[in-house]
Amino acid sequence: PPLAVEASGLTRVAAPLRNLAPTVGVSKADRLASRCDRFYAGLPAAAITGYHVIRDADDCSDHRPVTATFDLDTAARLRTAS
Repeated sequence: PPLAVEASGLTRVAAPLRNLAPTVGVSKADRLASRCDRFYAGLPAAAITGYHVIRDADDCSDHRPVTATFDLDTAARLRTAS
């Protein structure tokens, strides 16, 4: 499914920022930390300004939440230029 989502034109937000922080398997008992939670956007990669895996919520879930920030002025300018 991730490849199909990307083939539809959406961008995996963490990829252009080279953020590889795991979102699951981060407890001391689990040594299979990986990234299974992804944030996709239909904005140009140049408009992606941040991606963060929240690390202080491990007691709430076995999945870490993610946030992303975007520069919408850049996104609008790039869409107008193309």
